[in-house]
Amino acid sequence: MTRRAASVAVAMLFLALVPAGAQTPENDTTAAIEPEFFEVNGLSPGDDLNLRANASPTGMMIGRMPQGSVVRNLGCAEVGKHRWCKIADVNKDSLQGWAAARYLVETQYDEPEPLDPTDAPEGEPGETGDYPDIDNSGASILPD
Repeated sequence: MTRRAASVAVAMLFLALVPAGAQTPENDTTAAIEPEFFEVNGLSPGDDLNLRANASPTGMMIGRMPQGSVVRNLGCAEVGKHRWCKIADVNKDSLQGWAAARYLVETQYDEPEPLDPTDAPEGEPGETGDYPDIDNSGASILPD
């Protein structure tokens, strides 16, 4: 039997042995809809939420988020007896890591509209008033 045929046979055997009810969305915790955004909440006064490189209280700390910060949910997981979520700062996507879910509360967040380059003022600097120290001829109007 080829390796591929053996893999297919094992997969078919597994599907035959798994009860049909075990594959329904009602009891599949991975199918749960998670919030898109969280707010950091429930910290002790003056404390920040630790962001870790992996989902563990002993994982390397790679950043901190203050109380009230809004973060993007990148996915949550049960690790041992605790829930951890991978999150990213909404203002700086490069700041991301794992945090204990007990400090994250679902929230709404309206992302700012991206800047439209066609909204930029027309003309050269000095013509639009962007540089008040230069007149329209390009000569400096600052005192010597």
